Amino acid sequence: MRGLIGSHGRSAAIDASSSAPSRARPTRKATFLLQLQRDAGNTAVSRLLAGSGRQEFAGRSPGPENSTVQRQPPPVDEFAAKGPQGQARDEINNALQTATRKLGQAIANRDSGAPLPPDVFTAYNRFFAGSSLSQLDLLKTRVEEALGWAPSIPFDLIPNPVPAGYRDSAVHVVALAKPGLLAAALQPPLSAGDTYIAIYPPWTAAAAPLRTAVIFHELFHFFPGVVHAPANAPTEPSFQNARAYQGLVGSLAGMSEPAGITAMFPP
Repeated sequence: MRGLIGSHGRSAAIDASSSAPSRARPTRKATFLLQLQRDAGNTAVSRLLAGSGRQEFAGRSPGPENSTVQRQPPPVDEFAAKGPQGQARDEINNALQTATRKLGQAIANRDSGAPLPPDVFTAYNRFFAGSSLSQLDLLKTRVEEALGWAPSIPFDLIPNPVPAGYRDSAVHVVALAKPGLLAAALQPPLSAGDTYIAIYPPWTAAAAPLRTAVIFHELFHFFPGVVHAPANAPTEPSFQNARAYQGLVGSLAGMSEPAGITAMFPP
């Protein structure tokens, strides 16, 4: 018998071919269908067989070009695609929404006799020191108005040099001569008739937090009488100071604080 000790004392090899079942190699069709099943599931296989009348797929590769899986394009960074101006506009809009909500809660607390939320209490006493709690209503009204302007206020990136005939060219020539000036809020009578924020070339080279802070600051200059009133000036000084609005809203929204704000309103 095969498999017993042979005449030379060595074990004879077992003839596996006579006892083990044979395994046929998969056809190209089977390989393709298995690939399709892994990629798209059983439903896709069923539809393919039903639509083809179970025809043979000899010669077709099971590679990606024959897969029914739709390959999606890489994700788009929508924030980056908006560019510096669009990014600044979005950040300002989000900050104003946050500040409006928090000021609304502070007013509700005041009216019910409850303490102000801690972040509003701290920011209000820092940036609007000496102002009464009744002035919270004016502050919230102005922040809400700014929120209404933020999505649509025009931005104008001013070229340097300013071409002849460019709108408000005389204003821009003076502005470009001022070192460090990044933007300006223009409306009549300073402008010839348009209301917009002029953005000067150094703005585009500034860091992103500063770009946002500058436009944010200029937005509050559209309120009547809001300039750069010094701290501790008489008669509600901070309500005349664009930096006070910028500081309070930025603080409530967790925005990066420019050095000029910190210097004028030490924490």
